[in-house]
Amino acid sequence: MPCTAYVFNNETNPLSGQEQSVLAVMYTCIAIAIAQFHLNLLIVLAIGLQRKLRTRNTYFIIMMTSAGYVIYGLGAVVHGLNIASNCFNYGLILPLTGSNCLSILLLSNVGKMMIVDFSLITAVDRSVAVFFPVWYGKRIRFCLVYIKISIVMLHVVFMNLFEYAHILSKDGQHHCMPSAANGKSLWFAKAEQVQVDVMIALTVLIYTVLTVWAEKEMEKARHRADYSAQTRMHMKVELLRTLVLSIFFYAVTFGVANMLITIQMYNYGIEVSVLYTFAYSVSQLGGILNFVAYYWRTKEIHKSFNSIVICLFMVAKCRHEKDRRILPSSASVMT
Repeated sequence: MPCTAYVFNNETNPLSGQEQSVLAVMYTCIAIAIAQFHLNLLIVLAIGLQRKLRTRNTYFIIMMTSAGYVIYGLGAVVHGLNIASNCFNYGLILPLTGSNCLSILLLSNVGKMMIVDFSLITAVDRSVAVFFPVWYGKRIRFCLVYIKISIVMLHVVFMNLFEYAHILSKDGQHHCMPSAANGKSLWFAKAEQVQVDVMIALTVLIYTVLTVWAEKEMEKARHRADYSAQTRMHMKVELLRTLVLSIFFYAVTFGVANMLITIQMYNYGIEVSVLYTFAYSVSQLGGILNFVAYYWRTKEIHKSFNSIVICLFMVAKCRHEKDRRILPSSASVMT
């Protein structure tokens, strides 16, 4: 959740109703972040442990998008636990030091940019595959995935380098909110937020065009006698529908939350703290819906995910039975 410029009461004064509402929303955000962290981590493992899946262009990018949600969720958990511990131990919780702000920015901002970038890259990749299938099949190779990853990493480093340098240059007494920073930092933070909003809107637009095109092509394929062509088109459309469903969840959660933060980032106070934390909770909910979309709609991920869960359950069961055998019996304890 974004660092805010609001100060809670210290230990000698009880928390007001509004302050307690901030903590309540924050705890909800932590719970959602923990859930989406584990679910998307299992998605990453489900794809990464299957060579057949991780060597396919689209599934590899899906894995990297889920990895972005993992990092994003970890940032929320780290920041939320830091706030909770400071609240009950020191009283001043939301004005964070430079090192604490760096930790939340390093995790949440990197995760956010990975989600946005890989979602847009997936949209572009599907567009090329749909509109130029022959060229895509001949020219696009898996090695280009590493080029895409390099582009995303460079973009992440560039977008956060200035902000990290600004935070590290402070003496720890400054707030981590753009409203408490200098004009140049505020302008850069605003530009970063607007850039993310534009990239989200562009991703939604691309998938909207692809959906309309795919439905028309599917209708044409139904009237053809070539059964193999119908099967290939059906597989492409099903994968595209899965991606569209994931992007829809991504837009109504992550996109809306980011837009709310963009609108209110010049303001600060307890009301804005509640709004920030609520928006961050909504964006974390997008990670859970991302898992639901791929688990529900993709048979390969569904099967691999179930195998991992069963394997983890069996390992836990075997370890529990082993611990029970090691424990001494009640008779031996009595003697």
